Amino acid sequence: MKKVYLLLTFLGLVLNLTTMMPQSLEGNILLWGKPEITTELAFANEISSIFMYDLFFVVLVFSIWLLVDGKKLGVKRPWLTIIWTMIFGLAVSFPYYLYQREIAKNKDVTE
Repeated sequence: MKKVYLLLTFLGLVLNLTTMMPQSLEGNILLWGKPEITTELAFANEISSIFMYDLFFVVLVFSIWLLVDGKKLGVKRPWLTIIWTMIFGLAVSFPYYLYQREIAKNKDVTE
């Protein structure tokens, strides 16, 4: 599964970077360059607002889970995954954390 998670991390990165490219070319690099435009577009209407609030909640739950789970399994630097989430999104950070988790689980088995 490690290879699958690593592949999914790469695919998530490619997906995010290619879909963010138009904004990045206008100076809104990784959607952080112009936060006022990012916020305005993310909450442009009721439907997009619903998705954004849902995403914020999922990111919060994921962050709490990975810190607790990472400590329990001995994952190296689980907080780094939260930073990846803020920069690249869950499409990159979630499979990356699952990859890190598999590495930590396999260390337990081999030791």
